[in-house]
Amino acid sequence: SLWVAEFFEKSKFKNNNNIYGSTNSKNFLTKNYININLKSIKSKIKSSTKEYSQKLIKEINNKKYDIVEIHNRPEYASYIIENNPNIKINLVFHNDPNKLRDSNLSRHKEVFLKKCNKLIFVSKWVKKKFFENLNIKLYQNEINKFKSNKRKLEYICTRLLLNVIDKKLKISYNKYGAPILNNNKYISISHTTKLIAIVINKNKVGADVELISPKILKIKSRFISNNDNVSSNPENLTLAWSAKECIFKWHQKGNINFKEDIQINKIIKDPNFEIYTKFQNQKLILNYEEINNHFLVYFCK
Repeated sequence: SLWVAEFFEKSKFKNNNNIYGSTNSKNFLTKNYININLKSIKSKIKSSTKEYSQKLIKEINNKKYDIVEIHNRPEYASYIIENNPNIKINLVFHNDPNKLRDSNLSRHKEVFLKKCNKLIFVSKWVKKKFFENLNIKLYQNEINKFKSNKRKLEYICTRLLLNVIDKKLKISYNKYGAPILNNNKYISISHTTKLIAIVINKNKVGADVELISPKILKIKSRFISNNDNVSSNPENLTLAWSAKECIFKWHQKGNINFKEDIQINKIIKDPNFEIYTKFQNQKLILNYEEINNHFLVYFCK
């Protein structure tokens, strides 16, 4: 409660937020606190979790909140996901998830990974405890092939996300290093330090996710030619790089010079969010979207 109250006071959204809880005290920590009175709190038969969640869902539906943030009560998140999956949930863990109801088993965690808008951990230790009893041991031999912790983490998170999509999916690689699925569909994978993207389609697919950063200006000359119609700002250069990476992954055969072989003709923003490109005499139209200061570019054909 103290954590929520202190963060709330410094939030730029505090005038638009409400905080819900259930207490007999009248000394509420914030002005926007709304108390949920529970009839079943002393009952040995009725579930207070169910009653609280039902009343919370009713409040959410009435007030039409954009996002609901649940702190350290994964059982509430489970109930809401099961009964109203359209509610966008950020689930915040303050304590060991393995000792909290409805997050102590792998199947619980896999649901949260798939259904929650965000999972937030107040420390690296809490995050480590969340992932420790997932099926990481299955990938241990592959993980040991990587020397850097960054590559190991990318591999683990990619496999965990793939496991959430479909536990039967397995990845191998062609002679050019492009990923191949075991179900005759195409897959493209991309990751940064913050995000992982996996796109699966019956058609050949390419996807790339990149952080929007001024650092892209330093390497502009490596991938932008005079034939590229791209303005020299971090946003458009990031889109151009990501588009060329996307085409490289879609091609799946390597041996591409980003500067000479791929041409950026036009970047269209709102409402279409498209990138017009030319590659090996083909005109390709890529789609993109912005996610948390990243661009995700993707293409299927």
